[in-house]
Amino acid sequence: MPFKFKSILIEGAMRKSLIPAAFKKHVALCAALALLAFVLVAAGSVDANASENSILGDDMVVAALKLTGFKKKADTPAPAPAPAVEEAAATAPPPAAVEDAAEEEEPASAVVEEPPVEETAAEVVEEAPAEEPVADVAEEAPVEEPAVEAVEEAAPVAETPAPVPVDNELEEIEEEDLPMPVAGGELLIESKPSGIKVFVDGEELGVTPLAVEGLADTSHEVILYHPEKGAFSQMSESGVGKIFVDLTEEGGLGVGVLKIESDPDNVRVDIDGKRAGLTPLTQPVVAGLHKILLSKDGFVEKEISVEISAGETATVSEKLDERAGSMLVIVQPSGAEVILDGHSLGVAQGPLKIADVPPGIHELTAVKDGYVSWSRSNVKVQRERTETVLISLQPQTSETNVRIYTDPEGARVWLDGKEIGVAGPDGIGFNTEKGTHILRMEVNPAVTPGYRPLQVSISFNEDVVNYKDQPIKLPIIDEAFINATRLYERGENEEALAFLDRVDPGRVSYPESRIMVVNILNELRRTTEIPAEFEKLFAQPIYRKNPVLNLAMGYWTIQAARQAGNAEAVDLLVKGLEALDRCVESMDYFPADERQVLALKAHYYSGIASELLFGLSAEKKHVKKGVQAWEMFFARLNTSEETLGSDWVNKAKKHQKNLVYLEKKLGR
Repeated sequence: MPFKFKSILIEGAMRKSLIPAAFKKHVALCAALALLAFVLVAAGSVDANASENSILGDDMVVAALKLTGFKKKADTPAPAPAPAVEEAAATAPPPAAVEDAAEEEEPASAVVEEPPVEETAAEVVEEAPAEEPVADVAEEAPVEEPAVEAVEEAAPVAETPAPVPVDNELEEIEEEDLPMPVAGGELLIESKPSGIKVFVDGEELGVTPLAVEGLADTSHEVILYHPEKGAFSQMSESGVGKIFVDLTEEGGLGVGVLKIESDPDNVRVDIDGKRAGLTPLTQPVVAGLHKILLSKDGFVEKEISVEISAGETATVSEKLDERAGSMLVIVQPSGAEVILDGHSLGVAQGPLKIADVPPGIHELTAVKDGYVSWSRSNVKVQRERTETVLISLQPQTSETNVRIYTDPEGARVWLDGKEIGVAGPDGIGFNTEKGTHILRMEVNPAVTPGYRPLQVSISFNEDVVNYKDQPIKLPIIDEAFINATRLYERGENEEALAFLDRVDPGRVSYPESRIMVVNILNELRRTTEIPAEFEKLFAQPIYRKNPVLNLAMGYWTIQAARQAGNAEAVDLLVKGLEALDRCVESMDYFPADERQVLALKAHYYSGIASELLFGLSAEKKHVKKGVQAWEMFFARLNTSEETLGSDWVNKAKKHQKNLVYLEKKLGR
């Protein structure tokens, strides 16, 4: 009779409503003594090593020991142990303390840990964790539920547990609700033929023959899938045992196949609330209606229902929408109309938050009466992120009074191609419209030798502009640069390089000297030395953010990398990408008439350099950067009629396709 069932019988017999209290105490004592005697006789006739599959030699003994494990009172002598169970008694656990529950409204319950069926009683007692000896019942026990646990130390024969004294009521023994146990064995799955895909509870675990361990001790759905024979479903009730499926016979009824694709790839798939894997995914399922949930970070979840018939392969192809981003537009001064992608968003009287902006490239415009309109066509919004745009509107052009001073004085001055006079000791003054203008200054070499002409682009935004404290300095003629120029014009390149190396970085001619070095190295086919010349320029902050120089650096690092070894090529391309990033950040400073073409080239070279870097280093981050560069390239290409030409565009499409393919294969 199972232990729990016996305890229930005793418990029911002890109910106060059925039997008087005094009589119940005697019945409890008799029941305990009878059960102990039964156990002692059984234990003496059953060998511990032979009880592996015996309920009497395992479960019953352990349950009886637990049931009768009550502490005797100090003045109650313990009965002598029977010879037949001397070995078992030596390893039995010491008796646990039992509280006197006579004054409690509810009886305490004992927490009983039942050992696995395959272990003997002696083995269970030896493997249990040690515990401090319990206090005598005669002492006052704390008010808490007692637990009956086994210990490792052997109890002396004289300490054999005694029955409960007659003045205590027998407590109810209840089993505690425990978590779902894990099956102790393995589930062996075989098929004919072998090599068939195995799915357990929707998760692909391998191919037959397959041994699965650690399954919960509950029912599991096992599906075997063959692309030609179909899918076969069986249930395992306990997570252990053996399943065999003969696929050579007719079968496969009641199961279909779901083929799930998505844009983008690597989307999580949940089928009927259970995770199935990532797209693209082929999954056998039981015929019927199924709910499919597609989810991926940065994208809107999508749930669909699919009805699938037995033996059918149903294909599901879904595109997930990217989660929107947002913009925070701050315009100074306030009161400007904000226009996004041609749609007016109203007047911004303060910071304007634009929600639900699709990820990608957008055109943003701010317009206010009396101010120059502001516009950018390359505002990039990323999903689930806020792009902050600061806009400073300039007053519309009006007249300004300007006075120019030069160093040395006496330079002749041209404004926007028109000569306005000579800047003498008091400079030269003129009125013009506010905004950007071109100034050209030069001195008469016969009167003031040693200076070169200077042409600059300069903005006048104030009502009055005076350069008396900051005269415009004309560049001093550098003899080394002049000699290098003459030698270069005669084709004496090596000699010209020697003079160019003597040009002082502080000279105005220094940038031109580096560009001349680049041209000479290119003619001499010493391409790998060219990027170093740009780095010399970038050592001076004034040149580091020049978009034209950074674009040139990006181009020449690509050319140099193709002639260098792997390690050197990686170093060159990394520096080139850094220069191209600076170029993209400052492309608004490109000459207005060339801005579109130069900006397209910057994105083009970024895509090429990223692809080359991936080929050399196999780092996925370069694929992602390359894909972003091509997105920027085509977004800008679509905003203007001006382009680089069909050859450039066709090459760009080819490279973009290659990187997008790599991105899908590798994942972002």
